[in-house]
Amino acid sequence: MAEIKVYIDVYRGKYRLRLSRTHVKDGRRHFYTGLAATAENYPKAVALVTRLTDQIAKGLTPTLQEPKLGEIWEHYMEYKKPCLEYTTWQNLYWDLFRFISSLPDDSPKTIQQVLSTKPLCRARHLATSIKAASRYALTSGFTKDDRYQTLERTGRRHRPAIDPFSAQERDAIIQAFQNHPLYHTYTPFVKFLFYSGCRIGEVVALHWSQVEPKSIWIDASYNSEYKTRKTTKTAKPRRIPITRQLRDILDSITPIPGNPIVFTHRLDQGYINGLQFSNLWRPIVTDLVTQGLVERYRKPYNTRHTYITMLLEAGLNFAEVSRLSGSSVKTIQEFYFGVTREILVPDL
Repeated sequence: MAEIKVYIDVYRGKYRLRLSRTHVKDGRRHFYTGLAATAENYPKAVALVTRLTDQIAKGLTPTLQEPKLGEIWEHYMEYKKPCLEYTTWQNLYWDLFRFISSLPDDSPKTIQQVLSTKPLCRARHLATSIKAASRYALTSGFTKDDRYQTLERTGRRHRPAIDPFSAQERDAIIQAFQNHPLYHTYTPFVKFLFYSGCRIGEVVALHWSQVEPKSIWIDASYNSEYKTRKTTKTAKPRRIPITRQLRDILDSITPIPGNPIVFTHRLDQGYINGLQFSNLWRPIVTDLVTQGLVERYRKPYNTRHTYITMLLEAGLNFAEVSRLSGSSVKTIQEFYFGVTREILVPDL
């Protein structure tokens, strides 16, 4: 395909875009931007050139009509791409893309109605992302439409399910993995999840170089979907002390020469796939529920909830739990404190 050329002309004191004849068949060749020909407006004219070029490259009829929300989102994500980790960019892009694609239309009224049905945290995330994309589209000259700036970050009040395992349930799960004919090799991994409180991706990504004599440096996470090792969720590394339980777990593992990974896949000695691990976790824990050893099914991530609530029950303060877990003090206070503690109501 011939190079797409769009030129910026000045016509009667305003910027006008002109397509090369190669890309003009029966359609129009000139597009009037309405922008005064000033240095301040030139970057906006360049943004409009980008829009026309993208439309032609996709086989669409070039137009300067106000872009749809999906186009605004794509424009914004191209701008954000160099600033974000690849996996973060992918997750954010497709998350909002799917949401936008599911809308009956992209009017602010419809979006606000849909947001009102979402959990509050989800609604805030969606509204904030859309408003950020809209704001960038406005400042870059990609659109003149500021209607999405009126979106409110409101949704259903929703409290995330913090549902920790009891100590007895934890021990039953560990024992079930130890006794399993195929998955017993994952026992140290399961123990480490329970006794470190690390996020699953952080444990999967753990290298021997992060293990020091008295502590472990948590500075990486592994994304199983994209098969990439990157920074932690908060991008803030932390150090956790090696307790007696963690020392026993690490001592039970024989490092593989030339392999930096602490907890390896049982077949190829590579990184454990967190998604596949969830699939093998389910039947094991479900069977324990049937036996009456675990009260109800909970996901592997609840090992982290278990660790944090047990630290609080043991008397550690919010700042200490925050430093060990990598969650903010605000998160600890809002979602974890008081989850398992029995409330004793005095006689009145």
